[in-house]
Amino acid sequence: MIIGRGPNRPWFPLSLLHPLGPNFRHLPLTFRRHLLYLRTHGRWGNFSSPRRFTEKIQWRILNDRRDLITLACDKLRSKEHVANQWRAAGISDRFKVPATYWTGTNAGELIASLPLIPNRFVMKPNHSSGRHLVADTSLHPLSSELINELFIEWLDSDEETKVMGHWGYLGSEQTMIVEERVGEDDQAPIDIRIFTNRGEISGAACTGVSVNGTKWSATYNASFVRRPSGFPGQLPLDAITPLSDLTADEMRELRAAIRAVSESFDQVRVDLYRSGGAFYFGEFTAYSSGGLVEYNEETDYRLGALWQLPCATASERSDQR
Repeated sequence: MIIGRGPNRPWFPLSLLHPLGPNFRHLPLTFRRHLLYLRTHGRWGNFSSPRRFTEKIQWRILNDRRDLITLACDKLRSKEHVANQWRAAGISDRFKVPATYWTGTNAGELIASLPLIPNRFVMKPNHSSGRHLVADTSLHPLSSELINELFIEWLDSDEETKVMGHWGYLGSEQTMIVEERVGEDDQAPIDIRIFTNRGEISGAACTGVSVNGTKWSATYNASFVRRPSGFPGQLPLDAITPLSDLTADEMRELRAAIRAVSESFDQVRVDLYRSGGAFYFGEFTAYSSGGLVEYNEETDYRLGALWQLPCATASERSDQR
């Protein structure tokens, strides 16, 4: 059983200065985002006329209030959108959307339904990120106390909206999801993250766990050619990876599948899992790491140049509280 509860809260006295402490959330959103950006990148960002990818993420957080962003943040809506688009485009059944076993807000109803749900499943909130319970009840039965605890904790609004200002989660239905667990045994599936602009792929990254338990990573350009990342566990550039071993036909099929679900977005990351030769939709990511991860300068500007921001009308902007 694996539980991801989101970021850890700092203890006093660090909490007085930390972004997840009690005071930071009361600052104006623009100031919060500048402080977070400065803390990560060591420089003041340009959020009004951004050129870097990481700066454009900040622009989206501050300005973009389209329903498209809510669609990307709402896990249930995203799954429905992807299933419909793949069906309409005639994408092969090698591209799958994990089955939804149960949704709701009542822990007691889920507890009563557990005998009808497959032993292997994932439970997570529909309206947040970084929170998940990966379960196999045939090996590790779940207690009613834990389920109730997670419902109370996860059904509330959290730092995604209260601190980070990730507006898209505010419009997502506040409910819990129990869905199909991808992968075999305890081996985690390969995580594939594909960056897109209007359906065109601009780059990708893979992460996984080797048989000895060590984590590895691999990054690619728009042509799925390996490139250095600087991230921990990077595989040698000549290593065979989950994307470099695809045939030409498989690569065309992957591009078609990604285009079908992402062409309405000016920019979105499409997260997939690969297991048993199939690709499973994971989620859309509208706020990729919140723009708070260090890309090398070339990548930051290259991804930024490919992203043409939409025009934000007055009605689409927030009050930036």
